[in-house]
Amino acid sequence: PNLKGFVDGVFLSHDADLGFADFVFTALPHGMSMNVVPGILDAGCRVVDLSADYRICDRPLYERHYCEHTSFELVDEAVYGLPEIFRKDIMRARLCANPGCYATAAILSLAPLSGLCDLSQTVVDATSGTSGAGAGAKRSLLYSEVCEDLRPYNVTGHRHEPEMNHILGRLDPSFDLCFTPSIAPTIRGILSKAHVLSELDFEEAKKAFEKAYSDEAFVRIAESASTKDVLRTNMCEISLHAGGKRTVIVSAIDNLVKGAAGQAVQNMNLMAGFGEAEGLERISCHP
Repeated sequence: PNLKGFVDGVFLSHDADLGFADFVFTALPHGMSMNVVPGILDAGCRVVDLSADYRICDRPLYERHYCEHTSFELVDEAVYGLPEIFRKDIMRARLCANPGCYATAAILSLAPLSGLCDLSQTVVDATSGTSGAGAGAKRSLLYSEVCEDLRPYNVTGHRHEPEMNHILGRLDPSFDLCFTPSIAPTIRGILSKAHVLSELDFEEAKKAFEKAYSDEAFVRIAESASTKDVLRTNMCEISLHAGGKRTVIVSAIDNLVKGAAGQAVQNMNLMAGFGEAEGLERISCHP
């Protein structure tokens, strides 16, 4: 409704003639994108898919956590859409698999550590607003259930965990993290805490993050990452903390922007040869 008077677009069926389109964003439930993406690609369109259907290159792994895959032949050519790591591949892609929201926050908080230490002793604990659970009518998402509550869910079985390990394992085979999510009484935002329990030189780690992200438009190193500082933006804010036997890397994103639609636009910009930040340069404003 907020677009009335500004946009005069019309709705078309996904099986309509799409020859006029350059790009299609598929924002369908997991297991449904795989049924429509092949036809869209055959129509000559390039696709950014926001489901999990093309993120995992291991078929048994995907099917163990989701469902039977009906167009797995496309997974080999799909590029994982995390620009800060796979930018060059995304620029050449015909099919881009937009990452999960928790996975985006976790991978960006850990990728610069590749090669610095044994990363098999890593735990990611993350909290999301209610929009991260989708728009389905679920009792657990009722206002009266969520308000003044903080609860974990899928404590040892969230399907973003294999996605994180699958992608991080491509960067460093020692990655083997465990993940637990929680839901907070907010609408949007993810705060992710990655606990690295292996011995790690903190100053070396800080330099690795500064080097990895110094030229990135949408990643910023902060004293203490906060969801409020990234709200309604495509930013990922990261802070590093050392103490005792662990190093903790905190990352904050808006799960609906850098964790979904904003990152999809960032990927489209790269695929189309536009400026990577086109349409995404909004700055968070505190209430």
